[in-house]
Order: sequence, then structure tokens, then C-alpha cells
Amino acid sequence: MLDRYAEFGMRRSPKAFKGRVVQSAPQLDDLLASAGVTIVDLSDVYDSGERVDKVANMLDQLLEYFQNQKDSDDLRLLVVVEEAHLWTSKDLPKDAARFLDSTVRLLRKKGVGVMLVSQKISDFESAMRSAMNISVLFRTKYEGDLKAIGRMLGSDASVVIPRLPVGYSVFNLADVGDPFVLAWRPTYSQP
Repeated sequence: MLDRYAEFGMRRSPKAFKGRVVQSAPQLDDLLASAGVTIVDLSDVYDSGERVDKVANMLDQLLEYFQNQKDSDDLRLLVVVEEAHLWTSKDLPKDAARFLDSTVRLLRKKGVGVMLVSQKISDFESAMRSAMNISVLFRTKYEGDLKAIGRMLGSDASVVIPRLPVGYSVFNLADVGDPFVLAWRPTYSQP
């Protein structure tokens, strides 16, 4: 990462981001007042159903908190759900994926972004993929993903993606033209 700083005219003296790691969801007022990153670590929860339940409970609390507030075009909060493929597991009822889909849509209106992170795009059903406004696709050679990407973005994207170098991705804004290749600037924090 430090080697790529020069590509973006950055000095090689990064500082750590302000943040904290917690084992359970903090109170929403505390979370929204926080100036840094809050990571809710669920690594000690091994059962995928229990893990989905904990995330669903957090999302439900966010939905309850924001439902009486005005709609917002400004981003108030960004929630990143790692291992989002757990929501589409065959072991879970279909209601889990429907809950996630509807919650993401409702929170978006209130200025709360929800980013779903998974190893494979094929983890998500086609209906859910079509509702995703922004897709960030990194290099993959997995044939199932390349076929899904070809159907979603066209054959050009499925040819480019396996050739992407580290630090690059194909970025697609569903409502704004064609997908394009993007070089990601390394993270950088200064006091």
C-alpha cells in the first residue's frame, strides 16, 4: 500500500484512523455521535444463523431510529456488512434476504448507506443484484462470477475483470452510464 502513495502524490507518513472495536452493537446515539469508525466484531459468533440474527437486530434498531426522521440525500451513516453471503444461505429462510433487501432500501432514503461485502457476486440473487445501485468489482477468475458480470454489465467487463491489477476495480453506477475501471487511492489519515 505504501508503495502506491507516490502514484497519488501522497506523503509516506500515514496515521491511524480514529476508531474502536466493540463486541456488541453500541447505543445508536453513541454510534451517531462518534467521530471515527466503529467496528462491531462478531468473530466469536460461529453459527451463521446467530450472526445473521445479530446483524438483523442492529439493522432493525437503525430502521426504528431513522423511520421518524426526514429523508436525506446526505450520508449520515455507512454500515458495512461483511460476509453478506450468509444472508442468502440455503440454511436460512428466504425472509432473511427479503428483510435485508427492504431494510437497505428504506435506510437509503434516510441517508444510511448499507454496503454488502461478499467474495462472489453470484452469492446474491439476480433480483437483489439488479437493485444494487453501485457495484465495485475486483479481479476474479471465478467463472460463475464472470458469467453473472457479463449478464449484468456486458461482455467487455467480464473480459477486463480477470486482468485487473491489485488496487484497481470496475466501478458501476447503475443510473449513470457505462462501468469504468478505477484506481483506488490507498487509505490515508492525518491528525
